[in-house]
Amino acid sequence: MKIVGINGSPRKGKNTSYLVEKALEGARAMGAETEMIDLVDFRIEHCNGCNHCLTHDECPIDDGMNSVVSLLLDADGIIIGTPVYHLNVSGLLKDFMDRSRYLKMVEFKMKNKIGGAIAVAGLRNGGQELALNALYNYFLGLGMIVVGPATDGIRTTMGGIGTLYKEIDQENGRIYYQRSSDDILAVDSCFALGKRVVEVAGAIFS
Repeated sequence: MKIVGINGSPRKGKNTSYLVEKALEGARAMGAETEMIDLVDFRIEHCNGCNHCLTHDECPIDDGMNSVVSLLLDADGIIIGTPVYHLNVSGLLKDFMDRSRYLKMVEFKMKNKIGGAIAVAGLRNGGQELALNALYNYFLGLGMIVVGPATDGIRTTMGGIGTLYKEIDQENGRIYYQRSSDDILAVDSCFALGKRVVEVAGAIFS
């Protein structure tokens, strides 16, 4: 079984990447093969609205998107992580999502693959759930099956949600931040998410 993680942050090896890797660690604990994709390593142009994909199961733009899609088509499950800069997925990830249109217009090429999502923001209520909803709708639009952590003892239901907010100094108003690796609930829920993706994929493809 193959699970692919996508880091939708323009920053490699940082907070979003850490939580996606934690999810992949959970997938490996269930016996899956995993691979991480940093979208920033690929040149992905904006969708230009040419509508070629309405009648062809391909995108005429020849760029890094082709390499990413080939990895996704070989995967049984996909876990996408995004930083939340302004109440939604990153611009880098949105370009990827828009360019995925051809994966469903003629044929549902991603049908029944398992999708899991992770969102990280600087604030506690920084738009993580809005970004997760965008990713869930993306998965559903491609005919994929959406899962969350759904693990006893993990008190979260939406998906992997990380916050870098730590505390505020009430005297001077200064906000202190932490790394995603310090957000224990996020770490645990992302690990559980990876396990859950493999669990459901096994039930579907066995």
